[in-house]
Amino acid sequence: MLFFLCQMKAALLFIAMGFDLIAAEIVLLLRKTWRKGKIKLVCAVPFPQQAAKYPKDWLERYNNVIKQADEVINVSDCYCRGCYQKRNEYMVNNSDIVITWFDGQAGGTRNTLLYAKQHNKRIVNLQGFGVHEYLQNEEYVIYDDE
Repeated sequence: MLFFLCQMKAALLFIAMGFDLIAAEIVLLLRKTWRKGKIKLVCAVPFPQQAAKYPKDWLERYNNVIKQADEVINVSDCYCRGCYQKRNEYMVNNSDIVITWFDGQAGGTRNTLLYAKQHNKRIVNLQGFGVHEYLQNEEYVIYDDE
């Protein structure tokens, strides 16, 4: 539920199911359109087999993102206690801004945000901005002038 911006030129992402993968896909889209190759996608993975148990649809999305990433960093060689926290600290230590979708629940995202706060990182929480999930046939409206 977090992604990080490094000097506004690279996005460093967790690459987990949900917000993280969606954010990575947005970075890839921005790289093809708005930034025209000037933004890098760096994926921080706690260990190489992280996605082994993902459902098929999420695994396909994960593999597509990993394949298009400019760099993939495996923070640990295999699963071990603390590898997710090690990955989280790596990302905070190598980022300028932390962007999250955080609902206040205890867990890894909260711990990472506390770590980021301790290290004086700017944190932007997108939760609560009235994000709309578009239906397949629905027209995409970015904002409404009314």
